[in-house]
Amino acid sequence: MDRFIDAALKTNIEVGGLLIGRLEGDKARVRELIIGKNIRESPVRFELDAQTFSKALETMHEEEDIIGIIHSHPSSPYPSQLDMENMKLWPVIWVIVDITRGEYRAWHFNREIKIVIE
Repeated sequence: MDRFIDAALKTNIEVGGLLIGRLEGDKARVRELIIGKNIRESPVRFELDAQTFSKALETMHEEEDIIGIIHSHPSSPYPSQLDMENMKLWPVIWVIVDITRGEYRAWHFNREIKIVIE
């Protein structure tokens, strides 16, 4: 998480990435974070480039998948209306990071889920 926050603090646009790992019962185990390029270059929207997805596929081990999407917000770690629409298209875990405070929250559709970092 620190690596993602550091990357987000170094730019004035939203930063996004992919979480690689596996689902184990009611837990998601993240093994790898792939920080991507925001081709929107916007402070309030993100769209990951194709290379981010290619790198994720190359990085995945057997039995792993893209289990989440992470992105920064310039404020609140709560989903925007656009985030909620995109959550329907990508029904994975969404982690939103408020870069002003370093606070983050995880979501699955419009329901907040608990994050435990081990």
